[in-house]
This record gives sequence, structure tokens and C-alpha cells, in this order.
Amino acid sequence: MYASLVYAFDGKPTYAMGELDYLKADAQGREFTDRLIDREGDLSLKAEVHRFHMVTNELERMETVLVENEEAWGQLAAAKLGTIR
Repeated sequence: MYASLVYAFDGKPTYAMGELDYLKADAQGREFTDRLIDREGDLSLKAEVHRFHMVTNELERMETVLVENEEAWGQLAAAKLGTIR
């Protein structure tokens, strides 16, 4: 397992998006990656990966809600235009 982190000026590590794709829930070989992380024995790494999973799950949920809201607002706007005419 390899991921090269780059420290930003504020001291927090940043990772390239391509490297983070291996950690996504639908990534091929995720079980293998999870076993490697467990075998590493680094609790801070496990916590950071868990946080990444939670944040990406929440982002996907929010994206779904946004798309649904855009559709609802579009229908509402169309209905208002229909009543104005």
C-alpha cells in the first residue's frame, strides 16, 4: 500500500484524488485495501480512512438531495410560469 502525502502550509496532509480512489466504497479491491490498513496497525491511519469513508458517503447523499431539489424547483418554476400565462 502506498500513498504519498504532501503537507500544505498549514501542516495538514493533502492527497491526490487519484490515490484516494482506492479508498472509495465501490473501488475494486477495497477488501484487500482494508486488510492492508488493518495489518498496518496504525490507528490514526484507520481513523483517517474511516473519516474519508464517512465524508464521501455524506457527499454522495448530499449530491442526491441536491439533484432531487433541483428537479423539484424546476417543476415548481414551470408550474408558476404556467399560471402566469
